[in-house]
Amino acid sequence: MDSEVARGKFPHGWHRTFYTLWLGAFITGMGYSMTMPFISLFIAELGSFTRFQLNIYSGLAFGVTFISQAIVSPFWGNLADQKGRKLMCMRAKPIAQFAQSVLPAVSG
Repeated sequence: MDSEVARGKFPHGWHRTFYTLWLGAFITGMGYSMTMPFISLFIAELGSFTRFQLNIYSGLAFGVTFISQAIVSPFWGNLADQKGRKLMCMRAKPIAQFAQSVLPAVSG
C-alpha cells in the first residue's frame, strides 16, 4: 500500500477522511483562537500582576501551545509516516480522553 500512496494512488474514500480531519483541525484551531481574549482575564484572577506582566504572561500562555506544536509536529509526522496515520489518530484519542477526564480534578 505504501508504494501505491507513493505513486499517487490513494485508497478509495480518502477524500471523506481528509475533509473530516481537516474540519476537526479547523474547529480545534478556532477553539484555540477563541481563548485568546479570555486568557488575560483568567491570568489576572491568579494573582496581582501589573498590566505589563499580564500581557507577557498572556502571550506566553497562548504562544507556548504553538511553539510546542512546531517542535513536536515533525516527530509525530515522521512517526505517522513510519507507522501509519490511522494508528496516530487512534493513539491521540485515548490521550485526549485522559487529559479531559483529569481536568475536573484540577483545583484553582
